[in-house]
Amino acid sequence: MRSQLKAILDAIADWKAITWALLGFSVSYVFFFIKPIFFSPVQAMQFFHYIPILEKYGIGADLRTTLEYSALWFMDGQSPYLGGGAFPPLAHVFFAPLLSIAFPVAYKIFTFITLLSFVLITWIIPTRYARDESKHPLILLIFITGLLSYGLQFELERGQFSVIAIAFCLLSIYLFHYHPRLRLLAYLLFTVSIQLKIFPAIFVVLFVTDWRDWKTNLKRGLGLFALNFAALFVLGGEIFTDFLKAMTRIQLVDQQAWIGNHSIASFSTLYAEKLTLVLPWLSRWIWLRENAWILEYSLLFFAAANFLIVLWVAYVENRPGLNPFLFLSATLLTLLIPSVSHDYRLSILPAALALFLLGVNLSGFTRNMRLLIALLLLVISMAYSSTLFSYTNRPGYLFNNLPALMVVLLLTTVIAVLQKKIPSGKSQ
Repeated sequence: MRSQLKAILDAIADWKAITWALLGFSVSYVFFFIKPIFFSPVQAMQFFHYIPILEKYGIGADLRTTLEYSALWFMDGQSPYLGGGAFPPLAHVFFAPLLSIAFPVAYKIFTFITLLSFVLITWIIPTRYARDESKHPLILLIFITGLLSYGLQFELERGQFSVIAIAFCLLSIYLFHYHPRLRLLAYLLFTVSIQLKIFPAIFVVLFVTDWRDWKTNLKRGLGLFALNFAALFVLGGEIFTDFLKAMTRIQLVDQQAWIGNHSIASFSTLYAEKLTLVLPWLSRWIWLRENAWILEYSLLFFAAANFLIVLWVAYVENRPGLNPFLFLSATLLTLLIPSVSHDYRLSILPAALALFLLGVNLSGFTRNMRLLIALLLLVISMAYSSTLFSYTNRPGYLFNNLPALMVVLLLTTVIAVLQKKIPSGKSQ
């Protein structure tokens, strides 16, 4: 009996990453698609309005307002921040060519560019990174499910450009590591990504070839900082000041706490109200509502600590090439830290998860350790795949995507630490 059990465990321990990913995705599919749509108490198929529509603007609302901000500067000579935007000044320059096109056509062009960017970051770059064609089915799973995901649909509906920004960012990192002769182009693309959306700045930690070479790393980091800081003045000092005011307003005042904002700030604001609805016995814990800042700062510390641990592992291992664990950890931090992080930004997560799964190496471990890592991969797949579905499909206690993102962040850190003992070299 013991030998049979050992044989079963050995067989399970040899399962590939795609098997565990498929199991995790299947669980989410049943609980967040089949159950709410087909097994509802009303005994009828449910058709959820799973993306909030802004009827005032119609489809492409964020693209429309962004173009309005650009028009304030290029057509009226006024500050683009009078309308309430908070994108870097250079972003308004990038969007200016679309001002000469009728909006429906501009929106179609923009949607096409977003989809091409998604293909680049979730299929082309991961397949180039993997090299081993046997891992392409795993990439295909992430790519297809991401292509149909709630987050990407939300991104397209709003006319947002997080996917475009992260495409410039990931392409720059890939060129930096695997095409050294194109590093000047890589720095330019990275700068463009930051000037579209500030959040890619955290990925500067991926521009390292030797963690022990402090002098070169510091010079490169300072050079990129100087380049991006200078770019913020492209429309002049006054516009730069308006940009800073707009950023402060967004982060400290207009936090837009709602169920589709998965940031730590939004979750901390909402959790007491939602929990007392789902678990009424918590209603007597008044201090939950009055001291939500305690949860917020605790979660911020937790997220930052996980990122720093993965950063430390990267330093200790000092491996060449793109670090998939650090890339996923940084991606999760960009989703969690900003006070405004609506669910359309989930569209950047599939690319990071694909690279992460490609970087996980189960060889060289004992059977029990392989089983442990496989179990962690299963939980990560379940947590990630739950974000592919709208909040309308989830029960009240999973009203927000933050818990799932936190689980992925924590287990990414655990796997990065567990794999630290593998000798240097390519993990794929």
